[in-house]
Amino acid sequence: MDPITGGVAGGVAGQFAKELSNFLIDKSRRLFGFRSEFAKMKKTLDYMISLQADLEVNHKDYATVRNILADLRELIYEADDILLDCRIRLDYEEVHKLHGNFISSFHGTNPRGLSFRVTAKMLLNSINERIKELENKLKGLITSLPNEIRQTTKEEISRSIKRNSCFRIQKPIGLLDDKEKIIRWIKGNEESCRIGIVGMGGLGKTTIAKEIFYAEDLLNYFSERIWVTVSERVSEPNIFLSILKQLRIYDCEPDINVMLPRIREALANKNCLIVIDDVWDMDYDWWRQIFNEFTGKDNCAKCLIITTRNENVLKNLGVTRIHRPQLLDETESMCLFSEVFSAYNNFSSDSEFRRAGEDIVKKCHGLPLAIKTIAGLLSTKPLSLQKWKDVCENFHDGLETVNISLQLSYDDLSSMMKQCLLCFSIYPEDAEIRAEQLVYWWVGEGIVH
Repeated sequence: MDPITGGVAGGVAGQFAKELSNFLIDKSRRLFGFRSEFAKMKKTLDYMISLQADLEVNHKDYATVRNILADLRELIYEADDILLDCRIRLDYEEVHKLHGNFISSFHGTNPRGLSFRVTAKMLLNSINERIKELENKLKGLITSLPNEIRQTTKEEISRSIKRNSCFRIQKPIGLLDDKEKIIRWIKGNEESCRIGIVGMGGLGKTTIAKEIFYAEDLLNYFSERIWVTVSERVSEPNIFLSILKQLRIYDCEPDINVMLPRIREALANKNCLIVIDDVWDMDYDWWRQIFNEFTGKDNCAKCLIITTRNENVLKNLGVTRIHRPQLLDETESMCLFSEVFSAYNNFSSDSEFRRAGEDIVKKCHGLPLAIKTIAGLLSTKPLSLQKWKDVCENFHDGLETVNISLQLSYDDLSSMMKQCLLCFSIYPEDAEIRAEQLVYWWVGEGIVH
């Protein structure tokens, strides 16, 4: 199922069902004819949310489910308008209830009140009928599901968040040779060098660059270290501001013509290591304006490391040495899987678990990101051989390795957690996100309370 459609529709339905429940409790004595319509709507929505969760787990009929959920979302917005109108009218009555000549909109012979009741009830009946039609469609899709439907408990989700948020592999596996090789290149150049690390996504390019950036062997080798993450969407002013911040320059106005001279001045006559991570485009003039002015002119060691998926980028940027990380072999892959999983679980020495783990790892094809994602997912679950076999079976070789491993992790989230995660899609890649702003957004949307 499309994650955005499913996550948003499920979240809207869930939040509206909660609002209905609270409204029915608080205002039930004065709702009269509306109470049964709202109660019926809540009951149907609760059931549809459960159906949607089952269909998400089993990836059933993507296009059909997407259309049903899109229709459901629109109906909920219509019902929410009516609910809001009822709230406003009831609140208005509470404010004016001391007026002796005030006649309720919900009962009596007040013409405007009678008109509102008739119109609202007609609309609610229509919405309930259309929601019922969507429910019947979802029921038809659910009939072929297996008897056992996977459920993710709150405890599992909580444990998953806690473990994966604090997990760090102590020593990167299979990257020691890569690290030592590049350090030799750096030390072998007395003045300047430009090194490229190229490979597919999830191969460990950024991890290698970080290992070098923080390498003890180079602690006293460079007086300045700068890390720049570029990604697909480039903002030159933000890049310059990031460089200035790392150079401890905070009083520069955000004008490129002003920032460039300050950067050149700060880097002149210094040994410096600069990492430009995740470069996509070949047409970058900003970095030439920074580096070409002083490279090789001040007899100081300048090292530029660039990570990218496109080797043509490195050629265009004048890289002199290129490193191509290799996929992990079977031993390294199993070692990485075991380390990630065993960080919070005692990895079973049982031969059946071992074979199941090896089967899963083989489908990762030596890609570190895929291995860590799958191992992290399994580490949040009770140790179950059947669970491992199910993951292996659903991990199809025909799908892109990283995408399917991330999809399995996404599917395992609760509806609420999916909504929280999808909110990040509105931000540009590698953008800095203020946690406080994000939490306010979640609360404002009713995702968290």
